[in-house]
Amino acid sequence: MREICIVGRDARADYAVQALQDAGYRAMRIPLSEAEAYAAKGCMIVGGDLHEALGGLDYLKNEAFLYDNARITAEGAVVLLGKSTCDTVFGRDVAVIGMGRIAECLCPLLRAFGARVTVYARRDEALARARAMGVGTVCFSGALPEEAAAHEIVCNTVPHVLYGRALLERASCDTVLLELASAPGGFDMDAVSALELTYVNGQGLPGKYAPRAAGKLIADFVIDALRREEHE
Repeated sequence: MREICIVGRDARADYAVQALQDAGYRAMRIPLSEAEAYAAKGCMIVGGDLHEALGGLDYLKNEAFLYDNARITAEGAVVLLGKSTCDTVFGRDVAVIGMGRIAECLCPLLRAFGARVTVYARRDEALARARAMGVGTVCFSGALPEEAAAHEIVCNTVPHVLYGRALLERASCDTVLLELASAPGGFDMDAVSALELTYVNGQGLPGKYAPRAAGKLIADFVIDALRREEHE
């Protein structure tokens, strides 16, 4: 049986290793810097955004995994908002920037908690999905419109700086900015700091909020891949 090497730096990797070991597989956690050496030994390398030369299993290329991971991110985002604001989500005016996997999971949760949600997106099909969820929509191209600065909470899911200084200067000092996108994120951080706005870093939420569940997702992904291999 090949050794399974989980590439990771947070608790998700530890929980993934434990879940795989509990299922009867040989597994260990390794840093990315050692992945090439272990791959050369014949080990199976598992991680996200892996270099193709490693020939490993990349869970960030699996659509089912990405949606399950987005669900954990969305749940964690709502909890994080409560902890960061010491307030409820109920009745709050919330903007969600983008309509990808995370936003699709987040919007229904925000609505269930009683928030008034508006989605900002570029594509017609994305806006249609948002409307089907019963939330408000704003179509934009290029820069975000000025009205995007008027919300009490802004949840960004787009990995591109859309909230520049000009827009942030229009925001209330009580506005909460929640970052859910990967680097570089959606906010001009120099402006956020200079204006002393409330910024909440929600990047990498699955590993912070629910590392056990996130680790199990990785383990399940590996087990499914191995079983498919056996039947090919």
